[in-house]
Amino acid sequence: MSTRRKVLLGVFYFTVLAVVLIAVHNYGSPAPKARRIPYSVVPGKGSGRIVLVDPQYRNDADMRALGATLVDDYRNDRMAYVLVYDDLSAVQSRTTAIDMMLDSDTSSSLVMHHQQHFIGGYEKNTNTGHHSYWYGLDGADGKIVSVDY
Repeated sequence: MSTRRKVLLGVFYFTVLAVVLIAVHNYGSPAPKARRIPYSVVPGKGSGRIVLVDPQYRNDADMRALGATLVDDYRNDRMAYVLVYDDLSAVQSRTTAIDMMLDSDTSSSLVMHHQQHFIGGYEKNTNTGHHSYWYGLDGADGKIVSVDY
């Protein structure tokens, strides 16, 4: 066997060994964790949940991260329905505001306050395959960004 062939074979074996060692090292490494956005669940009745986030998270990057947080938190649930607010008084006046909207009274300050602070929703139904999240930086009546999972 020629010297050149021995050198090339040595380089080849060294490269394979390096690739195997890197793969073994990275195999056990956990994936980097996504940024979690904290929220609190508002106690209430019904099958859905209402969550409250701090208004400081009302920006595109944090709202997207909140969607990822909800996906992670509800990963084992077959169905989930979550409404996202950034103001507790808007949550507390939700039923009244919805009743007023159903009566076509959309210009009252209560309805406007509710719509301004109703900033997102997460839905998951494994039976139908529906899995989505939406958010509005200007509230429910502003521009809506939808994310399908």
